[in-house]
Amino acid sequence: MDIDLIPIENERDRELLRDIQDYGLKKIRVGFSSEILDILDDSEAKSSKIETLKDKLDKEIVLRLFAVANSVRYGKLSAGSVHTFFEVVMRLGMTHTKVLIAALSIATLSHDSAYEAASARSFATSLLGRLLAQRMRIPEDDVRKVELGGLFLEVGKLVIRLYHAAHPGIRAPGEFINRYHPYIGIALVEHMEFLPKFLVDIISPHAFTFEEDILSVAAVVDLAHNVVYESFKKHGKLVIASPLPDEDGYLTSTIGSVLEDQFAALGLGQYVEIIPVPSRRERLRTWRPSDL
Repeated sequence: MDIDLIPIENERDRELLRDIQDYGLKKIRVGFSSEILDILDDSEAKSSKIETLKDKLDKEIVLRLFAVANSVRYGKLSAGSVHTFFEVVMRLGMTHTKVLIAALSIATLSHDSAYEAASARSFATSLLGRLLAQRMRIPEDDVRKVELGGLFLEVGKLVIRLYHAAHPGIRAPGEFINRYHPYIGIALVEHMEFLPKFLVDIISPHAFTFEEDILSVAAVVDLAHNVVYESFKKHGKLVIASPLPDEDGYLTSTIGSVLEDQFAALGLGQYVEIIPVPSRRERLRTWRPSDL
C-alpha cells in the first residue's frame, strides 16, 4: 500500500502511519514458512507430504485446526471426526486452511489480554458473518468471502496494538486508529501474497453497499462486525439469544450451538455467551388461546 496515495490530513500522521506499516511488514513474523504455502498451493501434493505440515506449524495452531475441522460446522453431525492433518486440510480446503493458519498465527503473536480480545472480535465477526450470509441464501462462494473478510477486517488494529507494545513511548490516538487501520490491513494483506485479493475490497473504507437486490459481501461483513463490536463494547464478548438443542433430540443444532462450538474449537469459549430462548416447537407446545 503506497502511503503517499492515502488521503492524510497532516505530515505527522503520515510519518506515524509509515512507521507502523513498516513495522507490521518487516517485524511481524507469522508462524509458518513459504515451504508450507508451497505444499498447500500444490493441488497434486501427496497425502504424506501434507501430513508432514503438522510438524512445521506451531503446535497450538495445529490443535486449533483439528478442533475446527471436528467442530459442528464440519464434522460432528455429518462426516465424523478427522484424525490426520491430511484429513483436516481436505475437510477445510487448501485455501481456507492457508487463511486460517495466517489468522491464527496473527492472533497468537501476543498473549496480552486486550490483544486476545481484539483477535476474538475478528473471529466472532467471521463466524457470525458466515451464519448471517447463509440465512440470506447468498451463494456459497460469497459466504466464504464473508467468513474470510470478517477475519481480516480489523487486522490493521492488531498491527497497531503490536506496534504500541514494541514502542511504549508512542501511542496513536483513537481517531488515528479508526481512520487509518484499514490501510495498514490492506498493506499486510497485499504483503501476504497468498491471501485472496477480494479481502482488499472488504477492508478498504466503503459505504454500506447493495448489489442489485442483495447486500454486497462487504455489507454482510459490516453487519456482523457492528453487532460484534457493540456486544464486545458492552459485555467484553459476543452475547446472543438463541434456542439450544433440546433434550429429546428433536432440535440437534442451532445458531447458538454452532457459535458456541466454533468458539470453543478456536480456544475462545470465554468470548461467547448464548442466552437460551424457547424454540418454535417449544413455544407451540406451551401456547394457549389466552396468549392472543
